[in-house]
Amino acid sequence: MKLSATLARISGLAMLMITFSSSGAGSYRLKSAPGAETELRAADAAFAKAAAAREVDRCVNFYTDDARVLQADQPLSEGRDAIRNSFRKSFSDANFSVSWKVEKLEVASSGDLAYSTGTAHFTFAGENNKKFQRTTRFATVWKKTPVGDWKIALDADVEAVPPKQILSGGNE
Repeated sequence: MKLSATLARISGLAMLMITFSSSGAGSYRLKSAPGAETELRAADAAFAKAAAAREVDRCVNFYTDDARVLQADQPLSEGRDAIRNSFRKSFSDANFSVSWKVEKLEVASSGDLAYSTGTAHFTFAGENNKKFQRTTRFATVWKKTPVGDWKIALDADVEAVPPKQILSGGNE
């Protein structure tokens, strides 16, 4: 999918972030609720550990039932079943790996909604089973459930740089 189309798909996310950061009646003010940032960072670290271990069901459990995942050059995954299928497909690639770094995390003063942004790195098999690396920028919207755990409601990324083939020996 072209970058412009991907950006159009996440325009709703941008509007949510604008609403998140604006002041006024009915909007959230971004002042971290006590302990929420620590809880979110722990949830994100557990999610990263599950992804590194290729644990499909554990990864899917980090999403709300109606979550949406928008990935660069991939169809929309909506709901846990579609997200599960996406993880299965990715994890079936022997070359696949993913890691990410949260660079910004904001929690609504209500303590029940948050977003994080950062950079993710993917390695995967491309055309003719050649190994590629892709870097994306991501934005993730988190919701706190009634039982107190954090789940991902929207996970979106856009390609930061075009994928690069990794030549034998690990060099580009």
